[in-house]
Amino acid sequence: MVLFFVEETNIMQDSGNVDIVVKAIDTRDRVKEYTKRISVQHYELPKITKFVGDRTQTDQRNVKMDIDFTMSSLNGKNRTNWKNRKEKKRKTTNWITEFSGTDYSFKQANKLSFNNDEKFTLSIQINN
Repeated sequence: MVLFFVEETNIMQDSGNVDIVVKAIDTRDRVKEYTKRISVQHYELPKITKFVGDRTQTDQRNVKMDIDFTMSSLNGKNRTNWKNRKEKKRKTTNWITEFSGTDYSFKQANKLSFNNDEKFTLSIQINN
């Protein structure tokens, strides 16, 4: 019979190469130890640093959206998608996606057109 236990020795704080040690002790106190070097990728939560909408014309039909965000790619293994959406402010849940993508960073100004008789809520949604 082999009993396993977990002993926390180091908490990973940084990315880079880390040695992981696995130790097994049986009921007769025989010990087997195995060391494996693994690569830990840098990760940060998605960051939205800018999300601003400004009317650009006197008739207020166009809105310029300045958006800037980043997220970790984990060497392309972190699946991601994002979308910029608008919704009429009249008790609806019908979000309209204006533009979307799968980029890990985005810094751009886009122009959106609106009917100036209606009010809208704007959002950005980032999934990873």
